[in-house]
Amino acid sequence: MRSQEIHEWVEEQLTHAASWWVKRLSGRDTLAMGARNPGPRIPRELLFEFLPELGNPHESKPKVKFLLNVDSSGDRVLVTASSITVRLARGESRKAGLVTDWGGVSNPLLDPENTGAAAVFAFHARSGDTLPECHVWICANLAEEEDVVEPIWGPILPGVEVLISKANGVQEKRY
Repeated sequence: MRSQEIHEWVEEQLTHAASWWVKRLSGRDTLAMGARNPGPRIPRELLFEFLPELGNPHESKPKVKFLLNVDSSGDRVLVTASSITVRLARGESRKAGLVTDWGGVSNPLLDPENTGAAAVFAFHARSGDTLPECHVWICANLAEEEDVVEPIWGPILPGVEVLISKANGVQEKRY
């Protein structure tokens, strides 16, 4: 049954999403390591593409709410993305994005049981006055679900994340 559900989910996301982020959830993403600010760290370029308001030079600390739908479990939460200035070595600084208000352990993305699970994030462009939305599928270590996802986005290896954008193509990042 879940194999059929993920097939339908993937088809819908391929039709509607503007960009995707595919990774394995680390102990830092979930609450497995007891992190002070748990939650997946959405790559800056993807977050700023999804929420261009974060790059507004006229606001010192812009914040944007968006709906996070964990479709694999039916959970929804309103999260907050903000732009912060990070000080780098040599006195330099750069803008970074931070997402908070994940909802604690009740959010499957933070559930320590999902550490190591493959996760696909599909970012939908805003339409009209609606809130931006991100849809997520957590494969929950089920090989049958990963067998649906990997032929599309490639192998999902620990420590490697894949960013796909209709605007910028495919990027692979190692962390």
